[in-house]
This record gives sequence, structure tokens and C-alpha cells, in this order.
Amino acid sequence: LYRGYAAIVAGEEFPASEFEPQYCLATSRRANANYVYSEEVLLAKYSQQFKVKKIMPAAFAELQGDILYMLTTPSREELDQM
Repeated sequence: LYRGYAAIVAGEEFPASEFEPQYCLATSRRANANYVYSEEVLLAKYSQQFKVKKIMPAAFAELQGDILYMLTTPSREELDQM
């Protein structure tokens, strides 16, 4: 990203990405809710796609959930299944 910004500032074209495009799923859970699948089961099932688990600040948790999870995949079909 920084290389691309530097290229634009220098009047050059934004360079092509060296990385495979990825879809990203951001989802959350509430700490006081009961879910069909435990966190352990889901993290084991999607261990290859799992990237981030973040405890949300109280100011955001009421609207967004207490725990944020981010997963990535190159496949739209897999994203839809997750």
C-alpha cells in the first residue's frame, strides 16, 4: 500500500498487486449470548481462514458485539458458506 502511495505521489501508476485477492468476513458475537456452535468449534473449523479476534471496546460493543472475528478466503463461495 505504501509503495503504491509513493508511486502516485511520484506521478507514477499504482503498481499491480503482488498478492492474490481475498474476500474478508468480519463477524461478531455477544459475550452473554448462547450460540449453537462454540467459539472453539468455529475456530477449529476455520483455522486456515481465521486472521483476527478482537475484544471490542465498550463504546462499540453495544452496537457491534463484544468480540470481533475476521476471516479471509480467496473464494466467494467459501465466504458465503462461512
